[in-house]
Amino acid sequence: MNTNDALLEEYKTLREEIMRTTRDRQIVLGFTITGVGTILGLILKHPQQTRDSMTGLQGLNWYVLALTSFALLMLIAALLLTKRHTQSIDRISAYIRKFIESNVEGLNWETRWTRFRESKTTKIRVGRFSLGPSKPLGLSKSLAVFYAFLAIGVYAMCFVTGLHHHIFAFSFVTFLFVVCITCCFDLYMRKLKSWKIDWDATN
Repeated sequence: MNTNDALLEEYKTLREEIMRTTRDRQIVLGFTITGVGTILGLILKHPQQTRDSMTGLQGLNWYVLALTSFALLMLIAALLLTKRHTQSIDRISAYIRKFIESNVEGLNWETRWTRFRESKTTKIRVGRFSLGPSKPLGLSKSLAVFYAFLAIGVYAMCFVTGLHHHIFAFSFVTFLFVVCITCCFDLYMRKLKSWKIDWDATN
C-alpha cells in the first residue's frame, strides 16, 4: 500500500467517524427534546402545584421542584455531550485538512467546507452593538440557541407553578438555569481553551 492509498483509507475512516459523531449529537438532541417535553407535560398537568401557586397557602411542592431541576440537569448533560461531540468533529476536521487533504490531490471537502463556514460568519448583536468578533456558521450555533430556548422554557415553570415564591427552590433552579445558559454561550462562542486545536504541537 503506497502513501496515497494509506491516506485515502485514513480519510475514509475519519469521515465515517465525523458522520457517526454527528449522528450521536443528533441522538442527544432527540432524547433531550423528548425528555424535557415529557417533564414539562408532567409539571403542567400537576393540579396540586397550580392550586398552590394560585392560593399561596401550601408549602413548597417538592415534586415540581424535582421535575424542574431534573429537566435543567438533563439540558446541562446534553450540552456537555454536544460540546464533546462538536470538539471531536472539529479536531478530526482539522486533522484531515492539515495531514490528508493537503497531501492528496482531489480531496478538499473539509478544506472547502471550512472556508465556506468562515465566509458565512455570524455576530451576536444588541441593537447597533456587536458582542465580540464574527463566528463561523455551524450547526453547533443552532443547537446552542435551541438549547437556550429549551432552558428558558423550563425556567419559566418557576413562575407558572409558583416556585418563585420559595427562595430556596427559586435560588436552586436559578443556579441550574445560569449554568445551562453558560454552557449554551460556550457552545455558541467557543472561547474557552478547550476549543483550541493545534495539530502543529504534535509534530
